[in-house]
Amino acid sequence: MKNSNLKRIDLLQVYRGLAAILVLFFHGSVILSQQFNQQEFFFNIGGVGWIGVDFFFVLSGFIIYYVHQNDIGHPNKIKSYILKRFIRVYPLYWTILICKIVALFFINYGNSTYDLSFLSSLKNISLYPQKERLLNVSWTLSCEVFFYIIFGILIVVGYKRFLPLFILWTTGILINSVWFIESFQGIPILNLIFNTINLEFLLGGLIAYIISTQKITFKRGLFFNYLATFLLALFLTMYQSQVIDDGTGIMWAFAFALLILGSAAVEINKTIKIPVFLVYIGNASYSIYLTHGFFVSNIAKVMTKLNSSVVTSPPLVINAVALMIFTLTIGLGCLVYSYIEKPLITLLRAQLLPRKLT
Repeated sequence: MKNSNLKRIDLLQVYRGLAAILVLFFHGSVILSQQFNQQEFFFNIGGVGWIGVDFFFVLSGFIIYYVHQNDIGHPNKIKSYILKRFIRVYPLYWTILICKIVALFFINYGNSTYDLSFLSSLKNISLYPQKERLLNVSWTLSCEVFFYIIFGILIVVGYKRFLPLFILWTTGILINSVWFIESFQGIPILNLIFNTINLEFLLGGLIAYIISTQKITFKRGLFFNYLATFLLALFLTMYQSQVIDDGTGIMWAFAFALLILGSAAVEINKTIKIPVFLVYIGNASYSIYLTHGFFVSNIAKVMTKLNSSVVTSPPLVINAVALMIFTLTIGLGCLVYSYIEKPLITLLRAQLLPRKLT
């Protein structure tokens, strides 16, 4: 199956930004609740922000298949694929990781202790799964890299030869989802391989396959968007009412998959004018994602030192302060993107990706 006329879908970039902001609200609410002694922010909407990770994973599965579908079954494309994926993930991650290590010597992280042994450091650098990490959010990057490896195997061997491995792998995931295998939790690499989160990447890939092989009309795209919006609102209501809990990621992933399917169909069929700043925030989503914890924590510390009374302020004032901190964090993440991530990627692509590989 070939599709050489891939259309850029800007809505997906907007969704990447939205996913990053959801995670920011989740982690930011936790951090500020500790520093401001406030139990709830924004009516606890931030408490469901963890679904941003599920959104990210479905988006990643979609984007990887959508962009690299023509490489499948062509082993000569693997070098370009590996270099592109490496450049996308590791350079900025290593930059932020180094900053975190340096910060450990100057910033008080309370009772937190970090393992800086050679083996642990090597695992942090390579994103090899482990229980304790220098960057908490890096566990999601380990999942991303593993999916990249699986997709790389698909590129090399093609659909038919990949099928037996795919069946074995997905069977293990499904067995683990139904019959919880406790030993997997004690062995990080097995937990990574058979984690049900992998189904979210596969769901995104399936949606990309449907978009690439089926003509989905504009009206059907709108229908999928409406259905996804209804499901997300329903799940949010159920979550806030404690009918469902944090272990329902695949439910949210299904709704996000419908949203992506509908949005992709709508934009492929009709040109949509999307505000440039929303696309820009989407482009900066990786920088925002990697840096948001550091910025929220330290901005809050500075504010409490400058004005300690903020801790005892009424809830309305504290929520306004939290919103200001989150907005500033997004802005700083965008600066990291513009002045570190983007130049770094441009430089490395020019050096490592000759034109014949692009």
